[in-house]
Amino acid sequence: MSPLGAISFWYVVGFYPLFLLLLLYVWITLYDKGYKCVVLVTRPFHRCMARFWSMTGIEPSFTHSIASIYILCFTQIAATSFKILRFQFQYSDNQSFGNKSLLLFFFYDAKQPYFGASHVLASVFAILFLLFLIVLPTLYMLLYSFKWFHKLLDCLHLRKQLLISLGDVFTSPYKNGTNGTYDYRFFAGFHLLLRLLVFLLQFTYHHYLTHFLHCQQCSVA
Repeated sequence: MSPLGAISFWYVVGFYPLFLLLLLYVWITLYDKGYKCVVLVTRPFHRCMARFWSMTGIEPSFTHSIASIYILCFTQIAATSFKILRFQFQYSDNQSFGNKSLLLFFFYDAKQPYFGASHVLASVFAILFLLFLIVLPTLYMLLYSFKWFHKLLDCLHLRKQLLISLGDVFTSPYKNGTNGTYDYRFFAGFHLLLRLLVFLLQFTYHHYLTHFLHCQQCSVA
């Protein structure tokens, strides 16, 4: 397996819990609609779990499950995406003109051109995952506590019940500004934003350092 394939395989680790959650959602939907085979298999477990929840006082919540699993998957998906997008500089000698040209290669495989062959497909998926599964949810949680953001959701017709429920779940551990206290609910997205900044620093530091060293060598030569 190539280095690109080995790194891309880590998406399986990141998406596996989300995939199980999706299967659970489909199964619950089929159970609620009364499909006989699903009801026949699920009903004994449903009764046992109902007794367990009543004994322990636990209130099952699908939105809490989504929030918990998303936090668990966040780091793995972001780290894998940044690894796929990581590049390195290489200088190749141009025999015809007697100068050096700057080329980009995949960081973990010096023979793989950046955005070349199979890498371009993996990079497109990595960018889409970063945009829709990492950046947009982070911004949503970061801005959720502001009233103008809710007005914006209304204008865009995006004020859906599931999104509101998820926003409440993610921000509930923080003070909501009642009783004269400061509203700290934006920290739900702020700590995820800090994680992204750490990945971004790791992503860019090596590239600029390598480019600087190559420039120094060329100037000396």
